[in-house]
Amino acid sequence: MRILVVSDTHGEIDNIRLLVDKMKNRKFDMVIHLGDDSPDAEHLKPLNVPIVVVPGVYEPHYKSPETKRRLVIEIDGLKVLLSHTDTRHQNDPPEEEDPIDRLKKGEVDALFHGHTHIPKLCLDGRKILLNPGHLKKSDKKGFPPTYAIVETDGGSLRIEIYRLDNDEKVASLQVLKQFVKG
Repeated sequence: MRILVVSDTHGEIDNIRLLVDKMKNRKFDMVIHLGDDSPDAEHLKPLNVPIVVVPGVYEPHYKSPETKRRLVIEIDGLKVLLSHTDTRHQNDPPEEEDPIDRLKKGEVDALFHGHTHIPKLCLDGRKILLNPGHLKKSDKKGFPPTYAIVETDGGSLRIEIYRLDNDEKVASLQVLKQFVKG
């Protein structure tokens, strides 16, 4: 299974189109957009795969009681929490549980989030934290636009983060799925 993960596109349609152009000849099973601005995911449709979206904390519908702010999906046997943030946010309702607490309690095997615009890929104990970064043309935090690719094959999981401008790999993690589930 191969999944493209993006976050924090903020209406930068040219960068989304550039990413789609780079990825159009690769086979993906799914695209995940982690919010801000989740409607931008519409521009990922040319990849012709299911798109899973969670809203960003500043999107107008984020505070609506009907909005699913976080989702748990299964990726080849692993439970993955999709959230725009890795912690509770001031725009979350009081009853919303902290995403990182759900990870630490073992409710999920991985947490994919955005919000900070800073690419991150690490293990927290035996659990995976991924932030694919952002797809803005420029960002005040100084990080270039990045995206992530998640691949599974039987017993292993590989996640890599790449720069959009030159496809340089900036982070990589490969683990046995049984290690993460252990």
